[in-house]
Amino acid sequence: MKRYHQYLLEGAEQRVDSLLTYQVLSKEDRNYGGVAMRERSYPQAKSTIYRITPAICTYVNPESRFHENEEVRTRILLALNYIRGKQRESGCFDLENCNFDSAPDTAFCVKRLLPLYRILERYPAAGMETAKKMLREISEKALEGIADGGFHTPNHRWAIASILADGSRLFDLPHLMEKAYEYLREGIDCNEYGEYSERSAITYNAVNNAAMITLYEATGEEKYLEYVRRNLAMMLTYFEDDGSIFSENSTRQDKGAKAFPRDYFYQYLYVAARGGDPKYGRAARRIIDDNRRMNLRKAPDCLHYIMLDDLMQQYVFDGSGFLDSYERYYQASGIMRFKSGKVSYSLVEESAKPLFFNTGSLGFFMRGSIGYFEKRHILLDDLTPIEGGYRTTFHADGWYYLPFEQVDEEIVDFFAIDNTKRKKIIKNTVDIDIELLHREGGFDISFTSRGIDEVSVLLEWVIPSDCEVESDAFYCISQPGGTVFVRQGHVEVRRGMDRFSIGPMGVSKYILKGNYGSEPSSESDFTLGTVMTTPFKKVFEIRSL
Repeated sequence: MKRYHQYLLEGAEQRVDSLLTYQVLSKEDRNYGGVAMRERSYPQAKSTIYRITPAICTYVNPESRFHENEEVRTRILLALNYIRGKQRESGCFDLENCNFDSAPDTAFCVKRLLPLYRILERYPAAGMETAKKMLREISEKALEGIADGGFHTPNHRWAIASILADGSRLFDLPHLMEKAYEYLREGIDCNEYGEYSERSAITYNAVNNAAMITLYEATGEEKYLEYVRRNLAMMLTYFEDDGSIFSENSTRQDKGAKAFPRDYFYQYLYVAARGGDPKYGRAARRIIDDNRRMNLRKAPDCLHYIMLDDLMQQYVFDGSGFLDSYERYYQASGIMRFKSGKVSYSLVEESAKPLFFNTGSLGFFMRGSIGYFEKRHILLDDLTPIEGGYRTTFHADGWYYLPFEQVDEEIVDFFAIDNTKRKKIIKNTVDIDIELLHREGGFDISFTSRGIDEVSVLLEWVIPSDCEVESDAFYCISQPGGTVFVRQGHVEVRRGMDRFSIGPMGVSKYILKGNYGSEPSSESDFTLGTVMTTPFKKVFEIRSL
C-alpha cells in the first residue's frame, strides 16, 4: 500500500475508535445508536452517517485492523437503525440547530450514503448484506425527499443537483436526473477566476468542487470538471507560505478563520490523476505532507473516494509544493493576492481590514479608522493596477440634511419617514490617495490626503500575541488586547524564525480607538497604533527580515 494510502487508512481507523467510544449504547436514550462528530456535541443523522463512513471502509478493507470485525459490524447496523429512525416521512433529515425536514442537509447526508453503497458492491465482506439493503432503502427515500425540497444558499443547489444526478445513475431513477437539471439550468455560479458566489475559501469552495466532481461522474459532461480545475488553480493563490488558507474575503462564516486545506486533498488528487498540469499533484502532496508534519487533527476523511477510484489509487506524485510566487487581482471578488517566496500580502476591497501581510507563519492586518461624518473605516474601492503596484482613493463627503421643501403634514416620528429623500448640503470633503508598491521582501504603502484639515485617521497594525516587539525606544512581548502607540521610527516584530518591520511610525493625536460604530480593537491580538491628521503624506515600509 502506498504511504499516503496507509495514512488515510490510519485516520479512518482513528475515527472508528471514536465511534466505538462515543456511540450511544443506552437503549433508554433517545439517541440510541447515534454518534456525534465530537465528544461534547450531540448525535444527529448527519454526524452518525459521517462516522459510519470510515467504519464501513475499514470493515471491508483487508489492510485494516478492523477488517470484518464483528463489533464494528454490529455498531454499523446499530447506527443505520438510528439513521433510519431519524428520517422524516418525507425522506429528509434535520440539521437540528437550524434546518428541519431539510433537502440540502439531506443531500449532504446522501453524499456519504451513495459511496458507501458502492463500497459494499465493490468490496464484498462477510455479514454486510443487511447494511447494504438498509443503505439503499434510506438513500432512495432520502432522494425522493431531496427532489421535493428546496434550498437556502448557493452551494445548496449543487449539493442537491449532484446527489439527485448520482442517485439517478446508481439506482436507475430517471426522474431524479430530470429534477437535477431543473437546478442545473440556472448555470453554475463560478466566474472566470474560478471563484464561486460565496467566496468561501475554507468551506464552500471545497463543497462546490465536490458537487462538481459528482456531476461530472454522473453526467459525463467535462464542463463540470473544468469548474473544479479552475477553482483549484485559483485556490493556489490563496495559500500562505505556511500552507494555511487566506479567507478574509469570504461572505460566509469562515471569514477570517485560519485553516489548512485538508478537504482539498482528494480534489487536487482527483484532477491530477486525470492528467493535465502537474501543479495539482504537487499541491495534493503538499497538503498531505503538511497534515502529517503538523499533525493537523486526523488524515483527510476521504478514504471512501480513494477506494472507489482506480486513477487516484494508481497516481504517483512528482514533487510537493504550492506556488512559490504569484500576483493576482481578482476584480470581481475585490481582492489582490501577491506572493514572493515566504512573503505574501493582500488588499481586500470594501473591508474594514483592507490589508494583510504574512512572512512564513507571522503577519498582521491593518485597519484604518476615521471619524468623519458617517464614515468609520478607510475602505478600498476599485483598485487600479499601476507600474509596480496598485492605487485607489478613499472619498467621503461632509454633508448635512436640509429641511424638506414641501411638508404635507407634521413629522411626529423622525425615523418613520424616508430621510434619504431630503436634499443635502456638502460642506467639505476628504480624499485619501492610497498606493502600494512592491518592494524586495515586502512593500511600501503611502497615504496622501486632500481636502479639509484636522481629520484624523487611526491606523491599527494588528499582530499576534506572544511576539517580541522592539523599536529604538522600547521592547515588549505582545499581549492579548494590548496596544502601544509608536511615536517614531521602525518597529520590528519577531516570533521564532519569522520577523518583519513596519515604519516609520508616528502619532499626531492620541486617538486610542475608532469612533462609535467602528470595529472594536482585537481582544486576542496586539495593536501597534499610528495616527495621521490631515493634511498628511505618509509612507510606511513593510519588510520581511
